[in-house]
Amino acid sequence: MINRIMKLYQDSGLLLFCVRIPLRFLKVLFDILNTLFYKAVCKKVGKNVRIEFGARIESPKLVTIGNGAFIGKGTLLVSENNSGECIIEDKVHICRNCHLDHTGGLTIGNNTLLSEGVVIYSHSHGYDPKSKPVGIKKEIAASCWLGTRAILLETAESIAEKTIVASAAVVSKSITEKQCIFGGVPAIRIKQYND
Repeated sequence: MINRIMKLYQDSGLLLFCVRIPLRFLKVLFDILNTLFYKAVCKKVGKNVRIEFGARIESPKLVTIGNGAFIGKGTLLVSENNSGECIIEDKVHICRNCHLDHTGGLTIGNNTLLSEGVVIYSHSHGYDPKSKPVGIKKEIAASCWLGTRAILLETAESIAEKTIVASAAVVSKSITEKQCIFGGVPAIRIKQYND
């Protein structure tokens, strides 16, 4: 903690440091209050979870969040029909400004990282945008990494374990191969990798 304060001072200078310290304190306070609020209203929230102020969960009774998870500000968890469950497992990190639709049900596996601006859809309206949404269950396996502004369309029902989806890729079908990198529009397999 002291090292972080010293680094902030070195990076900022005295005047900016004096402005930033109270603002950082307020941000931490609002994050704690937001997390406590969602712990009270969600179906289940584990230990060591942080939900930044500005993140929104519109159907909290359908949402389960595992231990050590993080949800960044500007992120929206939403369901169009208030029936699909959202399960965020342990140590999932969801960066800022993500849009996660769990109308059909959404499970995000342990240790998965969703980079900033990721969009996930789990429902379809077919050819009529005013029709009732048809939910499509979606599962993202453990240890996946979805790059900045990646989009998972409703037709991509599952993502295999340890998949990396490149930034700005549009995934239109399920990914069944483990430990592969996918990218492009529509996303195709680029290569397999080893840990």
